Amino acid sequence: MRIAKFETFNNDDDFVGSLRSSLSETDDGSILLYIHGYNTKFEDAVIRAAQIGHDLDIRGQMALFNWPSRGNIRGYIADQNRADASESSLEKYIELLATSTGATRINVIAHSMGNRVFSRVVSKFEHLASSRKIKLGIIILAAPDVDRGTFSSLASAFPTLSENTTMYVSSKDKALRLSGHLQSFERAGHTPPVTIHPGIDTIQVGNLDLSLLGLGHNYFAETHPVLYDMASLLQGNTNPEHRMRLKRVFDQGRQGVLAVSDPPYYWQIRR
Repeated sequence: MRIAKFETFNNDDDFVGSLRSSLSETDDGSILLYIHGYNTKFEDAVIRAAQIGHDLDIRGQMALFNWPSRGNIRGYIADQNRADASESSLEKYIELLATSTGATRINVIAHSMGNRVFSRVVSKFEHLASSRKIKLGIIILAAPDVDRGTFSSLASAFPTLSENTTMYVSSKDKALRLSGHLQSFERAGHTPPVTIHPGIDTIQVGNLDLSLLGLGHNYFAETHPVLYDMASLLQGNTNPEHRMRLKRVFDQGRQGVLAVSDPPYYWQIRR
């Protein structure tokens, strides 16, 4: 896949007008917003968003929020700072999509470090819900590069503002394992233990073979079982117990439980 052309807009009104026109030609009028992760150049983020839209057979419109990653594997700390500095821009962008485009629903896929900035924005929307009236559809937290303590403090906002929130985690995500070592804090997207929180469906994909995916950090967009599960979720908001590739796993030792959850369980993708 390659980028055929770029079209720029002079202001928000021109952008919203173009998006409204595009949405009017779709089947369901929804928007799927993709927020990329660490080490991602702008062109790569655009291509990834387009590929996700194609692979998931999105019938509405794809949107991308591009925060200024250095696009360099050595720029991890710089990317953290840049993601944090993008919080206000993401907040305004989501509000624009949710209130001005006429979209029937705003779904979100946040990947990796993109969850760092997205989580804080969602938490802010929760506290301002009465005045902002922001309501999201399906939220997918893919391999979140957020430390477990921070995730625990912010997680309650997701089920409050969304119709469904699903988080994909893996024991074979080498990038998140390294991130946890570097920062001395385990990441919510890495297992064990499996991070569980009320109102969020946690999907463990560690039983899949990710050996051909390098660091195994992009499994959400590069493995058929995960793409199949995300498509089932996005197309029908189907509960985990009714999705074909999932099985329930009980966490008997309550490892990874970040809040009261009884019984403590998560889901696992079958190969």
